[in-house]
Amino acid sequence: MNLQHVNSDQAPDDQHSNNNDESLRKKQEQDKKLFRQQLQIFIVVYINYSCIHIYREFWSMSKKSLLSQDPELQESTLANFDTTYLFVYSVSTFIGGVVGDIYDLRKLLSFSLAMLSLCYSLLGIGGYMNIKFELYYYCVFILIGIFSSPLFPSIIHLLGNWFSKQHRGLVLGLWATCANIGNIIGIQLAASLIKIYNNQWGYLLFTAAMLILFCSMMTMSLVNSFPEDAGLHLEELTDAEKQDTIKNQLEHLRSSHVKQNSDELNKFENEDEPDSQLSTQLDTSQIHTRVTFWKAWLIPRVFIYASTLFCIKLAVNSMLLWLPLLLKEYLGYTVHQIANLSSFFDTGAIFGSFILGYISDKLYSKRSPIAFVAVLAAAFISLTIQTNIKILSQIQFASLMFFFGFIISGLNNIISASCAADIGKQQALQNNERSNMDGMFL
Repeated sequence: MNLQHVNSDQAPDDQHSNNNDESLRKKQEQDKKLFRQQLQIFIVVYINYSCIHIYREFWSMSKKSLLSQDPELQESTLANFDTTYLFVYSVSTFIGGVVGDIYDLRKLLSFSLAMLSLCYSLLGIGGYMNIKFELYYYCVFILIGIFSSPLFPSIIHLLGNWFSKQHRGLVLGLWATCANIGNIIGIQLAASLIKIYNNQWGYLLFTAAMLILFCSMMTMSLVNSFPEDAGLHLEELTDAEKQDTIKNQLEHLRSSHVKQNSDELNKFENEDEPDSQLSTQLDTSQIHTRVTFWKAWLIPRVFIYASTLFCIKLAVNSMLLWLPLLLKEYLGYTVHQIANLSSFFDTGAIFGSFILGYISDKLYSKRSPIAFVAVLAAAFISLTIQTNIKILSQIQFASLMFFFGFIISGLNNIISASCAADIGKQQALQNNERSNMDGMFL
């Protein structure tokens, strides 16, 4: 009888242990599947935005061929094309962020990339058929600006859905290097292809169109907008943070004199693990509202970051769109020399993104002084290049371009990603949609 009693006591313990082992095994399998999906999402969007910058380098390298084919075409006309694209892009990006909050991110990204592929093909047709009607190109660049606008805010939103805030800073920092990787690949690839295509710049744009179309199909096939779409769950908060969040919500309910059942509240406070149903009710009690364009400017630090990014983007886009033509026209560099020099700029940007980002993370509350010193250093390097451009050797020029990219483009990546994330974590935005705010910082 005693032996049977002992065995009967041990049976529930063994069953409980087996249940724990089974739960642990399932959790490990879920974590592995989540990691694979996160890696897949990251690789896809990294390739997507890299290919966008490959196109931009293709267009930049096409300008010399375009000018040589049409002697009547002025450089100012090409500048007007770029200005039209950038103006439409900047205006449409905020709208693209709002669209990213409304529509499925996977479908939106796939559609935008497919439309961009069509627009790049139209540019290629212009080169292939030697179209000289300027209005044709203005219309195409307007369309490129419109369909490019949802990409950045939607990708940031997508990465935010798939990565918890414990890893989001690192992930965004790594992803921000895709622009520079795309520039390096694009300039080197364009330098080789332009010779293969016998200076037929239209074929470069056809190549870019095929790359973007591939990205569109890859996004549609491999991307899920949310972990739940793949049957997964992402823990955004740690257990301690969950407890703090629930306590803060309780204090908010008390301070707002919201009527609550006293017995339920007392039971909730005395339990070590709060009731999940009550937690869900508290979490969903907050109403999600969308920040309008004008209200966004009243949020702390938005104006400072946006103004700084405007100036930095001006410098970065000037280098991206006009550096190859400058080196070719005024310094007589060969195509491969131009590609190598441009690569130094983007290589410096990659190192700058990591190093300046690391420093600003260590001095989280003092990002502004880091930016101020970086801008002063970039201005000094820019002035040095301008005043000595005719006498600089290629090694000196390459060294200055490396450090200029290190500072100005690295700072651009920090503000685009880290500072936008900082603003998104402010209390003023805790109950608002994210993509429309991300759109203001491109």
